[in-house]
Order: sequence, then C-alpha cells, then structure tokens
Amino acid sequence: MAEERIYRALTLLYPQHFRDHYRDDLAQAHADLVHQRGRSRAWCRSGLDLLITVPRYRLETIMNPRHSDTVILLVIGTLIAIAALATTDVGALFGIIPLALAGLIALTQRSSLARALRTPDSRRRRRRLTTAAKLGVFSLAILVVFRLDVYNDDSWGGRAIVYASVFHVALVAAIVYLVAGLLTPSSTKTSPGSPVVNG
Repeated sequence: MAEERIYRALTLLYPQHFRDHYRDDLAQAHADLVHQRGRSRAWCRSGLDLLITVPRYRLETIMNPRHSDTVILLVIGTLIAIAALATTDVGALFGIIPLALAGLIALTQRSSLARALRTPDSRRRRRRLTTAAKLGVFSLAILVVFRLDVYNDDSWGGRAIVYASVFHVALVAAIVYLVAGLLTPSSTKTSPGSPVVNG
C-alpha cells in the first residue's frame, strides 16, 4: 500500500482542520479511483484535484479573521523593513514605494489592525503619536544638518553614511510609532446593556 501512503502524505498540503475531517475520505476516494480507472488516470484526477483545492483551502484558512490580522501586520512590517534596506542600499527613492504601500495598507486595514493591537488606552495612543511626531521632526532635522554640513564639502563620504543611517532609523521608527498610534483605540466601546463602571 505504498500508493496510499504517498497519497496520504500529499494530503498534508491541506490545512490541518480540513485534513482531520476529510483525509480518510480523500484516501478512500483515491483508492476507489485506482480500482475503477487504473493507476495513471486516478493519479491524473487526484493530482488535478490537489492542484485546485489545496490553494483554495489554504487561502480560506489565511483569510479567516483570526489569521488575516496577523498576515496584515506581517506584510506591513516586511514592507517597512524593505523600505529601510532599500533606502540604505539603493537610495531614498526606492524606499518610498514600499513605505507608501505599508502606509496605504495600514490606513485601509486600520480596523483589522486595531483588533490585533493591545487594549484601548488613550494615554498610550497619545504617547505613540507624540513619539512619532518627535521622531519625524528629528528625521527632518538630520536632513537639514546633513545639507548644511556637506553643502560646500567635497569629502563627505563617511559622514553621509552616518547621516543616512541615523535618518533611516529615525524615519522607520517614526512610521512604526505613527501606525501603532493611529491603530491604538483611544477608548473602549461598551455594548448596549453592559454595566458602566465609574471611578
């Protein structure tokens, strides 16, 4: 029964909850196909079924509410990291694109991301937004100081690397704090009929 073991191993491609419910049925259906139509036709049909249904069930698993918030956070974090690396290695222009995408995703998916962040706290929200503003001003100050420092100097290679590194770290941190601040709920919403606790 090596063929059955191979097919059962292929069912590992399905999400676990799907495998737990349907693995035996799938294996039996494949065995019936082998018996009725022969090995090669059965494998063609089962292989085609795997190619079509595995991505579908995997996508459904990823897109359920519990997983989609995590996926969105990972995508935003990855885009910010790519932006930081691109601006350091290639140039500021190439870092703007992934940074803009991260901001766009954060703004369009803010309600989903808010669920993934911590509990509502207006003080935490204010602190994060204030920190983002301070880091943004610091980033602009670094640009101004860099411009004034190297404007009339032809040998600015080493200093430019230091300025660029500090600027990019501050800019990425400002964006992270800004996104986190915007997504942190400022107050809890009480459901109708729930008791309100004062004091």
